[in-house]
Amino acid sequence: MRDRSSEQPVVGLDIGSHTTKGVVGRVSQGQIRLLAAHAEPTVGVTRGRVTDLEGCAATVNKVLRQLSITCGSEITDVHLQICTPDTCAISRTGFVEIVRESQQIKMADLREARRRAERLPLLGSDAKQLEIIQSIPQGFFVDDIRVQDPLQLAGSRLAAQAFVIAEARANMMNVYNALRKAGLRTIQGMWFGPLAAAEMALTPEEQAMGAVLLDIGYEKTAALVVSGGRLRGFHCFPVGVRSVIEDIATCCSVPREQALALLLEHGAASFLSVPTQRLAERIKVNFDTTSRQIPVKMLTEIIFDRLDETFTLVRNGLNGGNYRNLRVSTVVLCGGGSKIPGVGETATGVFGCSTFRIFLPKVEGPSIASSAEFATVLGLLRLASDDRTTIRSRYASDHLLARIGQLFREIC
Repeated sequence: MRDRSSEQPVVGLDIGSHTTKGVVGRVSQGQIRLLAAHAEPTVGVTRGRVTDLEGCAATVNKVLRQLSITCGSEITDVHLQICTPDTCAISRTGFVEIVRESQQIKMADLREARRRAERLPLLGSDAKQLEIIQSIPQGFFVDDIRVQDPLQLAGSRLAAQAFVIAEARANMMNVYNALRKAGLRTIQGMWFGPLAAAEMALTPEEQAMGAVLLDIGYEKTAALVVSGGRLRGFHCFPVGVRSVIEDIATCCSVPREQALALLLEHGAASFLSVPTQRLAERIKVNFDTTSRQIPVKMLTEIIFDRLDETFTLVRNGLNGGNYRNLRVSTVVLCGGGSKIPGVGETATGVFGCSTFRIFLPKVEGPSIASSAEFATVLGLLRLASDDRTTIRSRYASDHLLARIGQLFREIC
């Protein structure tokens, strides 16, 4: 393990469907010191997928140019997060028989067990279109007994558990092409976005006792379950704050701009967060030559119904619908949607947790990064700057960087 805080600063980039965020900083002993942070409205990205290369490249270029101006040096490489509704998280186990006479387990056995765990199962006709972006070791077993470190131990069979994260190859290629058009020379690393957010947002106690990290974005909602310091489940559903805004516009018969204003100024995701007398009030909305009276109770019902349904679908998708077997006590919320009053109460009810917490970053540097939307991009700095992360192990896979190098050469 080495602390890279004395080396060159790390650049993190999060290309979201609504906003693209970039940060430059150093990490020392778990503390982040930002040198620069910037955000721009995203063009050319839908639900995490690049749909317009030129628009996405222009957005990234604006962010990187502003970061370069603030830092006083050119930015040519970044660490990038990826998470789309196509992202696939699979728990896998690789086995190796120890046939040598001493039966002593060596590093080559660990590598082979991990390699076998990383093999993706056949997923119909889409199997050839998936690429592993990260393999997160979950532990080792020697003769069916869990061990902390199997090196030097004697046994007849070694098993390596890993959570394999795969992404659609087309999504990755489109991101690479957009970054190349933006003038980037290299991608230092591509990371599983929810893991980066979890490293930033979850405390060691929450990771040990069990927690759901709920990232509510503009066009997608992702949930990551961590318990016992290990990743237990993941699911991403292609519905986010945008759907809430569209529901308000449709049900209240107001333009989308007015629906957004209603959500920001008067919205709540739970009746528990709205005073009883407030529920009987009406909100006057003026647009064009028309005015409309919107009941606060109706507005709250619209927001609650959409988020309750979204959270339920995300919960049902966790670990193949086996969420009830996962022990969690806390919901930690991040992303732009976590700002909606009452969203924590709704989430705890759906996920069956006793407490919730809205994550707000505490970092030294620009105040813009003290927002819940920056959880993922700040987590990239922590993952990239220091090997001492709490969810990964020291046998973390190097498969990702090898594939990035190969794919980047292919498109260049």
